Amino acid sequence: MDIKSLNPTNFVKAYSGRHGCACGCRGTYYEAGTKSGARMIRAVIKKINAADPKTVDIGPNYIAVENKTRQWILYNDK
Repeated sequence: MDIKSLNPTNFVKAYSGRHGCACGCRGTYYEAGTKSGARMIRAVIKKINAADPKTVDIGPNYIAVENKTRQWILYNDK
């Protein structure tokens, strides 16, 4: 996955939350089909593009980035 050519339509949900867990207990999931979900997906793409590529975690069905207090994860439709 090329982080400089991320397309919002390739993601089904986003997560924004504090470190430690991504089950939803320390943050919020946003579904792509909602206005807030589409906005969050675009915001996370901007954070990923602004991050040092060495700090971006790319998995088989997600791409994630974090700072000292929060993590953001995009889940793709694969």
